[in-house]
Amino acid sequence: MVPSALADIEAKLGTIVDKIGDMPLEAIGNNLRKDLESLDQSLIATRKLITNADEQVVPGLKTAVDDAHRMLVTLERAGNNADASLLQSKSATQEELRAALQEFTGAARSLRVLLDGLERQPSSLIRGKSDATTGGK
Repeated sequence: MVPSALADIEAKLGTIVDKIGDMPLEAIGNNLRKDLESLDQSLIATRKLITNADEQVVPGLKTAVDDAHRMLVTLERAGNNADASLLQSKSATQEELRAALQEFTGAARSLRVLLDGLERQPSSLIRGKSDATTGGK
């Protein structure tokens, strides 16, 4: 039984060697070489892109973030100063604000009088204000 088992193994090994011989190993090797070269070019391009980003984009981003931080600090200080100015009793800003509000109130009062007069005498807009002594003539 040993000779036929050995012949069987020999036949199977021969079939495997024939199949390996039929494989296009040279074409597979060439394709693999091309793929590796393409991968190498992609890695080189990626490295250049990352280096370019590090040299050009990152410094600009850092500058923008630093500028934004300085602006926020300045805004915070301005807000604190405005709060302090408005909350101090008898501060110049508070006095100016009070005066502006009084002027606004006076203007609103005058506008109300004008509108009440126009409501009573709409024609006064065209003819002018009527004289009480002439009866509106």
